[in-house]
Amino acid sequence: MSGITQMEKNCSSRKTLYHRGGMKKQIQSYALDEQNALVHAKDVDKGAKSKFFCVHCHEEMICRQGHVRTPHFAHKSADCSYDQYLHSLAKRRICEWFNQTNKVEIRIPISLDCSKWETCKWLYKEKRFSEMTWGVCRKRGHILYDLKQWYHTCDEECDCIAPNGRQYRADIFCHNHQDPEKPLFIEICVTHPCEPEKKESGLRIIEVTIESEEDIDRFISKTIRESNKVRFYGFHPKDGIYNVSNGVPIATISLFFSGKIYIDRDKSTCLDNTHHATEKLKISVFRDIFNIYEASFLDENDAAACALIFREIPEYRSCAICQWSLRALNNRFCKRNKNQLCKMYNPYECPHFIVNQEKYEKMTAKFDELTKEAPVNIWRNTPS
Repeated sequence: MSGITQMEKNCSSRKTLYHRGGMKKQIQSYALDEQNALVHAKDVDKGAKSKFFCVHCHEEMICRQGHVRTPHFAHKSADCSYDQYLHSLAKRRICEWFNQTNKVEIRIPISLDCSKWETCKWLYKEKRFSEMTWGVCRKRGHILYDLKQWYHTCDEECDCIAPNGRQYRADIFCHNHQDPEKPLFIEICVTHPCEPEKKESGLRIIEVTIESEEDIDRFISKTIRESNKVRFYGFHPKDGIYNVSNGVPIATISLFFSGKIYIDRDKSTCLDNTHHATEKLKISVFRDIFNIYEASFLDENDAAACALIFREIPEYRSCAICQWSLRALNNRFCKRNKNQLCKMYNPYECPHFIVNQEKYEKMTAKFDELTKEAPVNIWRNTPS
């Protein structure tokens, strides 16, 4: 007997009773009084001779307020289903809370788009966001609404016709005083989730999973927001706009009229749109993609950039893409000029210059593979 008593002491804070043999039994903290009002067992005066009834089956209950067990109600005869009790209790408590409170705040998730979204040249094809641009071009946000601005009252178990023409019954039906044909459903999930057809009916639905009396307390004491126990359906808020301060990292390859090239791997973002008068060509691509491209040709990363320039400007010359060029010790040597350093010669004046077609095709094919759906921006300085 002492072992059972100690176990009851240990679990009293969890509102769970353990009986002989380790059988677990959830307790019912709420019941209805003779005036049909909802009461908590701890609020009942000891010795009161009032009658109490189950929230679900309406059978008579006894209020037990011992020194060991958590105060609770017990059926006089056979117990009813605890899951059904939870479902009925959740409907009753949420409905009373909604009708009695002045403000019911709901936090609805939305997407916030960059203010330059409509004219952005860096979106993927079909205005699609990529993993690289998510969090910059578009990020998650939320908007707060007070449901009581639209829904003043609610009732249990009401029917309505949904936009799909079907009739559905709500666990809790919130009346829209501005547009009666657009109510809000609050669905209680204890054992059976809301049917997929109802979720897709076009009705606004808040589905809350209830596994304990404490879940009800949490739902009615905080701002309603989506979580692993709360889901929204049929809410379609407009996306928001925000001003981007840090853009998506971009890599650029610049060819100057002097013939020199410059690769910017660190400084540019999608917000940069400047060009210099001395630039003849600028190729821009997502930095992450360019890093992968260069990493594919570790010993030839200068040639990788030159190959892209040569494709845009066929008259471009660079020893990095010449068939006779040999890279060694961080220098290039010309195999046709007795392995002299390539930098001693001007490739535009070299009679031996010929593009290494195999290398060129391999590099450009790799770039095309990486940018198959990603945008590549090419700017040419066209004299006016």
